[in-house]
Amino acid sequence: MPFYMSKTYHRIEKAVGYMVDQQSMKPSTEKLAELVNLNIDEFRQMFTKWSGVDPETFSRRLWPQLRKSPDKDVPDLFDSTRTETPAGSAWHHSRFVNINRMAPDDYQNGAKPLEIAYSVQLSPFGRMMVASTDRGICAVWFLSEDEHPHDVLAGLFPKAHVRDEETPGHLRVAGVFGKDKLKKIAVDLHVKGTPFQVSVWEALLRIPAGELRCCSDLAREIDNPKAVRAVGSAIGSNPIAFFIPCHRVVPAAGGFGNYRWGKTRKAAMIGWEKAQNVPATKKQFK
Repeated sequence: MPFYMSKTYHRIEKAVGYMVDQQSMKPSTEKLAELVNLNIDEFRQMFTKWSGVDPETFSRRLWPQLRKSPDKDVPDLFDSTRTETPAGSAWHHSRFVNINRMAPDDYQNGAKPLEIAYSVQLSPFGRMMVASTDRGICAVWFLSEDEHPHDVLAGLFPKAHVRDEETPGHLRVAGVFGKDKLKKIAVDLHVKGTPFQVSVWEALLRIPAGELRCCSDLAREIDNPKAVRAVGSAIGSNPIAFFIPCHRVVPAAGGFGNYRWGKTRKAAMIGWEKAQNVPATKKQFK
């Protein structure tokens, strides 16, 4: 994962946040560049390196999701009804992510305290804590500036023994974000959750990359169509950012909705994920 990609995310987030807040299909590129203290050429190059498309294309394709009544004349980057999907985009996290549920004794009052190792890795969406037990990854968490992994893990696993130690599994997770596209690398998860929560998280794994769903879609997916609120709660409690792709769930009425790691990051993730399948502009800055 190039350090450049993670280092510049704070600027990318400002630009995407402006697109979302303004709800404009054609935000001023000059304004976006000014917002992140770059000239237009520098900003355009930075954004294209990060997303794979220029900022104008990115904002234009975000527009249909921002509107409650999508404009049928504007191509929707996130329209799950599209029949023509770019090569390589319609892959599911269920093809490379495996969820193992923790037994209650693993994190409550069992005979042996849970041992967790963590490290901070780089991603296109900023610093990312990756934590693991001896059975798999138990947390993936985008860190804010003032957030420390020990505090995050103390909240998730108050009885665990936590140590700062990078493992091969952490590097494997970071390796999913390849230089030019997402890499399909096997990831084993060891998660704390109820059977219902895990069923929702497994349904999230089956949403194809670049597509969006709403909570009612997920409720039907798990054969419990009346459990929409419970599904929303399970999505909100997901401890595995990106790899259990709760960012692909949005309100049925439009917009991006809430996200544990920030609404702007969610919009950035949705746009970035789909843009990985548009190689032409990426080649300009290799």
